[in-house]
Amino acid sequence: MAAKASEDAAKASQSAATGSATSAASSKSAAKVSEDKAADYASAALASEGAAKGSETAAASSASSAASSKTAAASSKSAAASSASAAVVSKTAAKTSETNAASSASAAAASKAAAKISETNAAQSAATAQTSQAAAKTSEDNAANSVFEAQSIRNEVAEIAGGTAPDSQRLGGKTKAEVVSEARAGLQAADSKLQRLVDSEFDFTHGNDFRIRDGRALAAHTPEVLYVNYNGDFSNVSAKGAWTFSEPVTVSDVTLEATTGEYGDKALKVSNTRGYLKLGAQNNNFCHYETDRPNHWFNKEVRVQGEIYAGSGYSQKVYHEGHKPTPNEIGAVAKGESITLTNQEIVWSENSDGARIGFKNDADNDANSYLYFQTSDNLNEYFKWQHQTGASTVEWMSLKNASLSVKGRINAAGATFDAGNSTTVNIRANSSGAAVLNVCAEADAQTTGIVYVGQSPNHGGGIEYNGDNSPVTSDSGADFFTLFRRSNGQTHWTARNHQANNNWEFRSEVKAASFKEGNTPLTNKYHPKSAKLARFESSEIDTSGQDFKIRNKRVLVGATDKLVINYNADWAKVDARGEWDFNGDILARYDIKMAGDDSYIWTPNKANGSTGLYDPHSNITAFKYTNGQGFDYGADINITKNNPWLTLDSSSSGSVNIEQAAGISIGESGRDNAASLHISYQGNGYSYIGMGDLGADNIADNWAMQMNYQSRWVKFRSDIHLQDSNTKLAKGVSNTVRAITSHGYVDIGPMNTGWCHFETDRERFYFGQSLHVKGELYAGPNYNQKVIHQGNFNQQLQASANQVTSGDSQKFAGKTEQQWQDYIQDPVRAAVAVTNPIAAAFI
Repeated sequence: MAAKASEDAAKASQSAATGSATSAASSKSAAKVSEDKAADYASAALASEGAAKGSETAAASSASSAASSKTAAASSKSAAASSASAAVVSKTAAKTSETNAASSASAAAASKAAAKISETNAAQSAATAQTSQAAAKTSEDNAANSVFEAQSIRNEVAEIAGGTAPDSQRLGGKTKAEVVSEARAGLQAADSKLQRLVDSEFDFTHGNDFRIRDGRALAAHTPEVLYVNYNGDFSNVSAKGAWTFSEPVTVSDVTLEATTGEYGDKALKVSNTRGYLKLGAQNNNFCHYETDRPNHWFNKEVRVQGEIYAGSGYSQKVYHEGHKPTPNEIGAVAKGESITLTNQEIVWSENSDGARIGFKNDADNDANSYLYFQTSDNLNEYFKWQHQTGASTVEWMSLKNASLSVKGRINAAGATFDAGNSTTVNIRANSSGAAVLNVCAEADAQTTGIVYVGQSPNHGGGIEYNGDNSPVTSDSGADFFTLFRRSNGQTHWTARNHQANNNWEFRSEVKAASFKEGNTPLTNKYHPKSAKLARFESSEIDTSGQDFKIRNKRVLVGATDKLVINYNADWAKVDARGEWDFNGDILARYDIKMAGDDSYIWTPNKANGSTGLYDPHSNITAFKYTNGQGFDYGADINITKNNPWLTLDSSSSGSVNIEQAAGISIGESGRDNAASLHISYQGNGYSYIGMGDLGADNIADNWAMQMNYQSRWVKFRSDIHLQDSNTKLAKGVSNTVRAITSHGYVDIGPMNTGWCHFETDRERFYFGQSLHVKGELYAGPNYNQKVIHQGNFNQQLQASANQVTSGDSQKFAGKTEQQWQDYIQDPVRAAVAVTNPIAAAFI
């Protein structure tokens, strides 16, 4: 599969390289067009400069007109410079596309190389599989030989045990009687173990493999590695327990590791950038705290159960409130004196014996304030409480080193006996009496009595009697005398006897050296050992109830609702292989990481199968892929990175409307219906933007814009509305541009090869500013009559006069030749013409 994926990646990279090369060619073409356009603009600039110079010469009397022409020339120069800059940018883009094409080609070569490596690895894996099969065959042969040897030894034992060989003949240095005795004991123990296996769903192959219901669930090929669910036959696998780390563990720059302490034994080392602390008992007498820092510092008060020692050899006891200097050491008051003590003790000293009374109090709110009594010397001193009535003295209680004597009853709620390392509670009586421990109510009631022993309140066992099963304790029921066990704080009854009969009920197996049914030993009813039992007996595998062990480690627990793997976490590493088929949910409390070079999450292998991510907090499908249809997102897609890019890369071959096509649909109807905006691309190089139904040609019925990847034009299918429908741009008469308003339209553009036209459906044109024309203005029915202006008034007037022939009777424009001469030479009109020639024409 990895090789096939690499080949596909190589083909995709080649396709990308071809696309990049095409883009490079397109960019080169665009650069050439930009260069040609720049040349056109440069020529236009030169022409504008010549026109400006001509305007300056022709309109010397009008400085403002000359300045306007210069400004137009400068603008044309700037446009030419911008076009030249655009040409440089296009060249740079072309160079970048060439570089990308080269990079894509290199990536394609790398993908081909990776495909070749994957093929080689596949071949090596096949060879390894053949070697493993051969090794498996060898292991099966060895197992068969072991069974044969075991049967031979068993036959030899039977021969000696049956008396067919003399007592002098020995097997392994043992006589017949010794062999028979050991064989019987061994067979009884082995048959008990084997019987449990016969009744189970377990089987074993190759000595290290364990099967449940014929599924290969465990394989312990070496003492270091346990493979779980090797063939992937179980759908629900649960692993619990602690994990052991053989290397240092770092937590937020703090390192934990096992190391050697100053005194040679192992210790736990906690270190950071400043130093370390080593913790652990490095001999039988002390628990050590070592550091490479000059001092230890505690940010809270330190309390010690016991004494504190310091000084040379750390053997000098430190004085404290519980161990103050003696009166002799500090010079106490004389014998017989009485004083008021503050932060002191009352001390008696007789011979070598002593006693003291003190009061411990650190502050008004001290929660550990108490009055204490203390005797000293050789343990012969003790405490006694007496009561005197008249001359009669009665001892109520005495407290000695090993006993407490009380006259009367002791009332205690939740009493605890704690003598440190070892505590013994004795209930004794004289030989004629009875030592009785009553755990019950004073009167007849439904009390529950419990006697518990164990290593802690959570692990142990005991006996109980539950009067009415309230409260529920071991779940054995009411009125049963019960034996129970406690594991991890959970109490379970193991055997029970109802108070009304002598019948005992055991909850699980009962083991003993021997059992009899009537007078017949059960060993006489055991069947011969099978090959399956022989493999089990010689293996490292054992069972106990619902538990399964390998190498005496609890690795499987077959609970009623699930299979628990590595229950006690005895194996540091669990390796599960094969295909796992989960019919229920998978609950991962941490990350799921893909470790392979070619890792996928596969969708269901069926039509319309889907795979995705579900957001239970928002109750939405956040991401979903449906086979053969596409991806569905229940939330926004945010791409946050430098230069984010969304690419829809279609195939470079195939149908232009299917394989090579691509598009985006935005709106409530998506791709299938009309109420969406569609941006589509066809494999023939054309793109469309529009709305309405999307046909089989991938073009929206109401498409508005069309583009082509080799051109810079944009084709608008209909009018262009500016802000609203009152102002539009459309196609006019004879391919002109029509500007439409709510009052009418104007068509702008050449309608033939001789003229550039401005046509409107209105009665006249209106210009809101001055109109400047380079050249002459013409009017009239055939637009060929030159308009008179300041620059041609006198010339036109003289030309009109010259058309008048001799003779006063012949006139031109209503005047005779003489009248025209008088008109031209009129001093008033001539004076007005100096400043306003147009006004002079009306004089």
